[in-house]
Order: sequence, then structure tokens, then C-alpha cells
Amino acid sequence: MRRTTILLCFMMGLVAFTATPVYGWNTLQVGARGDKASINSSGVSVAIRTHIYVATEGDLDYFWVGFDLADGSFVQFGYSLQPGDQCLKGEAISGTPICQGATENIGSSDTRWQWQFWPNRYWVDYYWGIGPADSAGVNGTWNTYTIAPSGKGVGWSFQLNGKEIDHISFGPSQSIDPVKFIAEKGFASQKQGDTLGPVEFRNLSYLQSDGWHLTESLTASEVCAPQCNLQNPFGVAVDGPGGYMVAGSGIRQPSNGAVLWSGQPINYPS
Repeated sequence: MRRTTILLCFMMGLVAFTATPVYGWNTLQVGARGDKASINSSGVSVAIRTHIYVATEGDLDYFWVGFDLADGSFVQFGYSLQPGDQCLKGEAISGTPICQGATENIGSSDTRWQWQFWPNRYWVDYYWGIGPADSAGVNGTWNTYTIAPSGKGVGWSFQLNGKEIDHISFGPSQSIDPVKFIAEKGFASQKQGDTLGPVEFRNLSYLQSDGWHLTESLTASEVCAPQCNLQNPFGVAVDGPGGYMVAGSGIRQPSNGAVLWSGQPINYPS
């Protein structure tokens, strides 16, 4: 998504807080959208299996769950591999970045939870938070990332394995499109040999007025943003029953919008 690309430009040391990112920066995304029943949901959740590997400094590998909201905002939450000097919490207001937390040099294999929020469709204001060292869990472990309305009735709560690790005062609002489960790579220019993941998702679910629901179908989502002409080399597939999904390198890439899976959802044990 273009919104993610703008944040990449800032967090990698570039000044680009307009609707058009700095020339040459791109983000490739692959994953799935939930079923139509996830429209108008007020929360989203997924278990992601942590895969720790070495990422190249200046690149961003990010595995997340999120949704576009009816009030024009967008929110996502997951874990990232993002080497280099990073501000761990901040905001950009009218294009001006403000770091509100510590700045750390993140190592090439240090996986951390990360959330991002855009309060409106104009993309010049946004907020972010990055967790402490190795906060995405031990390699090979499943961890559940949830975006839910705050218990106080105002704002969003970011929860990792059922425990709130951060929150914001904006929202909540209902989703305007199906929820998304995405693996993403951002970089200055496409290079031979770039890899992403692969990463595994399961227990893909969303919150409606009558409670949480597992997705009953998944459609492929493949994006190159901004409007770039790069070939997206990454794929997505359902590996096994119940919507267990794998995305990233070395996986066949279906056409955008193709049905990946439809059937009885399965709630895998944690």
C-alpha cells in the first residue's frame, strides 16, 4: 500500500511525507483478503509464525494484519525485520515527523512487533510504534496479533497473545473492505535474489457485533505500490485445511483476486 511506502521513506532516512513517495521507493505485498462477511468488522486478528532470518539494511520485511476503515483511516499490526537506526514511536503531523520514543539501531535478524495507523485518507498524518528487541517471539513460535477496540471504548488496542502491548486514542471504526493478511517487502529498487519470508498465517479472524469469526474464504492479494511496474516475485497459497496460509518467496503466485480457499474454518490450537 502507498501508505506503508510513505512510512518506509521516513523510517529509512528519507523525507517523503506527501501522497507521492520519493522516486524509486517501492513496496511489494502478497497475501490474502478475508471473506465479504468481514466487511463492517471492528477488530481483526491472526496468528503469525515467527521466522527469523537476516534482512538487508535499508529493506523492510513486514508481516501484518489490518483493515481499511469507514472513516478513511487505516490500521495494521504485525512483526517486522527492519535493520538500521529506527525511532521506536512517533507521529507525522502535516508532513512533519516527531519522534516520541527512543531511537535504536536494530540488528539484521531482530524481529519486533510493529503497528502503523493513518487517521485519514490523505496520508500526510500517521503514527507508528515498534517493540523492544526480539519482541516477535522465538523462531518457529506462533504468536497472535490482534487489533481490537480499546476496553475504554475509545481508540484501538494492539494485543500480542491476548495482552495489550500498546494502544492509540483514535477510533475505533468499522472496516469498509474485507480484512487483510499480508507479507510485505519495501526497498529502494528491485534486486536480483531478494527474498521475503516465507511466513505462515492461521486463525484468520475478525470481530463483528456478535463476536469473533474465523474467515470462511480467502482471496489472493498481490500489490506493487505505488503504481510501479516491478514484477512481484512473491506468492501466496493455502497450505492444508482451514485457511492455513503461507506467503512470500518460492510460492506460486495466483492472479490477484483468485479464490485461495473456501470451506469450513478451523481454529488451530495455539
